[in-house]
Amino acid sequence: MRLQLSALINRMDGSLNGTTFQQGLSGQIARNKPRPRNPQTASQNQQRLFTSTILRRWQYLTLAQKTSWNVYAAYFQKYQKNNNKRLCSGQSVYIDINVTRLLHQLTPIDVPVYNAGRLTNTTYSVELTSGTLHLLISTSIVPQTEFIQLYCTPPVSNGILSPPNNYRLICFISSNSNNYNFTTYYQAVFNVLPTTNSHIFWKARNIDFLSGLYLPWQKGVNSVI
Repeated sequence: MRLQLSALINRMDGSLNGTTFQQGLSGQIARNKPRPRNPQTASQNQQRLFTSTILRRWQYLTLAQKTSWNVYAAYFQKYQKNNNKRLCSGQSVYIDINVTRLLHQLTPIDVPVYNAGRLTNTTYSVELTSGTLHLLISTSIVPQTEFIQLYCTPPVSNGILSPPNNYRLICFISSNSNNYNFTTYYQAVFNVLPTTNSHIFWKARNIDFLSGLYLPWQKGVNSVI
């Protein structure tokens, strides 16, 4: 909505009572501030708690430790998610790696690890049959060396072609099996299983056990067969 301002107020910026004011090409604009979906889900609250915990932990690191994380981020060419030309800060890499470790019930690391083992170049696929869900893994991983992080969406209609913005952590896989049944974990998260005429979006990646480094996400979508 375009606003008509007065001689006393010629510009408004920011948010007030759910409305965001900003300057557009055609003048001053007011729009409703979007509300996040399910802002108080258990997984979101856990993510916020772990992020807050690691952020506080960062504040107690020495200057030398913080500098080592900045060097680490540059060494491994960690770029920002929304700007692939700008490197992440050491702080953001530290938080990203250690929140993931807390989710996997691993102890946070305060000193970056350079001499970690090489991650397995694994490819994934998901197979959905009536009542069961399997992650098919091309190359077995070595337990206690690396693990797989799997996220999925709830079942959506086959007519929906774009992934909804509600991926949820399903499980961490540290088994050396090439065929991992994650049915129980999926049902525990969403309280439902995919059925005929529905599909799920998923993403998975390998994470190094010691350093927390990870390979890029592999993503896919699968219908029940």
